[in-house]
Amino acid sequence: IQAHEGDVFSIIENNNQIITGGGDGHLKVWTRDFQLIREFQLSLKNIRCIKSLESTKELAIGLSDHTIRILDEDTFITKQILDTHNNSIFTIESIDNQTFSSAGRDALILVWKRKNDQWTLFETIQAHLYTVNHLTLSPDKKLLASGSRDKTIKIWDAKNLKLLKVIDREKFPDSHSHSVNKLLWLSDHQLLSTGDDKKIISWKIN
Repeated sequence: IQAHEGDVFSIIENNNQIITGGGDGHLKVWTRDFQLIREFQLSLKNIRCIKSLESTKELAIGLSDHTIRILDEDTFITKQILDTHNNSIFTIESIDNQTFSSAGRDALILVWKRKNDQWTLFETIQAHLYTVNHLTLSPDKKLLASGSRDKTIKIWDAKNLKLLKVIDREKFPDSHSHSVNKLLWLSDHQLLSTGDDKKIISWKIN
């Protein structure tokens, strides 16, 4: 399927539909057998990530124009534009019913809280030295893991974003030697990481 004019950076399943975002700045909605239903141009820049905020029935879209667009998941109408990041947003993770976090090329993690039907910036964390490629919440929703171009993985308390652990080559010589690109929790205590060093590493989180 030739889905977009530019690179395809994100794909999710939501409400029995497939949603894709790409380098052409277009958001596309497909049936499960990839018949195009709807198409919207959100920006002239790349759509880098899409996250369903299930509790509020919204989509959070991270873009290379440094903004996060909050869309109604049924109508796809833009409800809010968040423009606090200094660079492209690569990853968004829902923390709880009223909280999500975002991160990207500015190496920050931003924490957003919902108040009076609006998302507002709650906290800015100097998280990594370089780009944060991925944020992911553990199944029990207690831990948030971040992976970065600075070759590290960091484990955070999901409730207060207190840093609990840094996984790097100084402490763990067999850890990643290049950018950490994606993370996947297999359970509350097992985390997989992948990166530019062509490795998949399994971590036991005590």
